[in-house]
Amino acid sequence: SCRGCHGVCQVLVHRDAHGRPVKVTGDPDSPTSRGYLCPKGAAAIEQANHPDRLYTPLRRTGPRGSGRFEPIGWDEALDLMARTFDAVRRESGPEYLALCQGTGRPYTEFTGRFIHALGSPNFVSPGHNCFLPRNIASAITVGWLPVADVYGRGGATPACVFVFGCNSMEFGAADGLCGDMVRRAMDRADVVVVADPRRTKTAARADLHLQLRPGTEGALVLALLHVVIGQELYDREFVARHCLGFEELAAHVRPFSPDWAAPITRVAAADITRAARTFAAAKPACLLWGNGIDTSVNAFQTGRAMLLLMAVTGNLDVPGGMVRWVPPAGVRCKSPQQDKSVLGMQFLSPEQKARMIGAGRFPFCPGCHQPSFWQACLTGQPYRPRAVWLVGTNPLLTATRGDVVATALRDHLEFTVVSDLFMTPTAELADLVLP
Repeated sequence: SCRGCHGVCQVLVHRDAHGRPVKVTGDPDSPTSRGYLCPKGAAAIEQANHPDRLYTPLRRTGPRGSGRFEPIGWDEALDLMARTFDAVRRESGPEYLALCQGTGRPYTEFTGRFIHALGSPNFVSPGHNCFLPRNIASAITVGWLPVADVYGRGGATPACVFVFGCNSMEFGAADGLCGDMVRRAMDRADVVVVADPRRTKTAARADLHLQLRPGTEGALVLALLHVVIGQELYDREFVARHCLGFEELAAHVRPFSPDWAAPITRVAAADITRAARTFAAAKPACLLWGNGIDTSVNAFQTGRAMLLLMAVTGNLDVPGGMVRWVPPAGVRCKSPQQDKSVLGMQFLSPEQKARMIGAGRFPFCPGCHQPSFWQACLTGQPYRPRAVWLVGTNPLLTATRGDVVATALRDHLEFTVVSDLFMTPTAELADLVLP
């Protein structure tokens, strides 16, 4: 399976006469991607053989950020890492060690288990900026993560596809969906609406493109709710049977009209009204939401507003709308978030768990709260971490405060290890780089 995103596309790897991989294509027997492969997956060989790839461990020889490294062997690199980590653990305690990981890939089970087995609770989560805002909002609003039924496996296909912050035509779809399945659903749908600041390939296929100002997704959804509820376009039966607090919601969104949202979002009020009416009228309708929501300034509340829009239009838990993934009959399947033993949580005592930076303040964060971790490196509150291993992550560019990360890596952490494919800006500040 390709791991360019969340692993939905099975592939065929073609080799030359010497057994070397030379091309990757989609597997026509794949039940999820059906032979499709996006440009990320097709570029796997190019990425693996890229001239800038890191092939050997590198040890820093000059000041941090100077770009001066020397190649060393794996045994020497791992001995240095083990020796330094063990010294920190013995001198200060295991909580002074941390591991930061990027978005979920096959190494999640190993990274969390490694740092917890060492006795540290500081498994620094990427969940504040990718996927988790929507996941957590879904868990506490409707109880599960709604996913667009673009496959139509329940016997119905979406009459309306509303794409929100997800560029499916170029980079695959969100939440484990195959981008080509989204394209097919859009081709079958009666109407397609896309909300995206850019004129993407996905937006170019839309019947209505809401080209909103970046960061104003929350205002747009409030205005959509205003129209659906104010013009009594909501699904009365679904609301009566399954929704709590509808009257409070109606009162809350009453001030947020399309005229109110237009100067904020830079989307014409008439287009907002049209989009709301279209989504409410289509049966069934799905809403494909992606990382464009996760990385917005109001990601959590925007996600909740979108869930409410799915609910009041009656598109939750319906074929061709928003559905819940369940394992096949007789199959037990747990994610690392569901099965804490996979991540090694059983290795930590309650007292040690309580030493996690940010413990108790962010109960829905699956691990150590990342912004709090980097602040602790600067302030020493509740203590200052001494060593960190960063696996598949580049927080200098992706974290909420890159300047704080840079200061922590350059001036405060005693020992930093980075594992990545390339020499990233974060890796340039490391003491040891592992390919």
